[in-house]
Amino acid sequence: MAWTLGGVIREQGRRRRDAPMITYGARTITWSEMDARASRVAQALLAAGLAEQSRVAFLDKERPTSVDFAESLPRNPSGKILKRELREPYWQGRPRRVN
Repeated sequence: MAWTLGGVIREQGRRRRDAPMITYGARTITWSEMDARASRVAQALLAAGLAEQSRVAFLDKERPTSVDFAESLPRNPSGKILKRELREPYWQGRPRRVN
């Protein structure tokens, strides 16, 4: 049987429901919370047309407080991901933009 990250989170979410999965700062996420979050992301990917068992990249910087889904990534003609365009919605209304 092949192990997947989603499978491990789902199984531990059933076995260790209220046990801490990850803690950063004052915030703790339980295994069942992470299972629910992972399921929502998986359902969004499937609804967008991604096939089951597809590989998906997860980009984060330090400690994310949420995970957002994008159907496609903005790229320049050579294929480089345009990170500034990805970050733009999160910078709106802020006096300082941090990379």
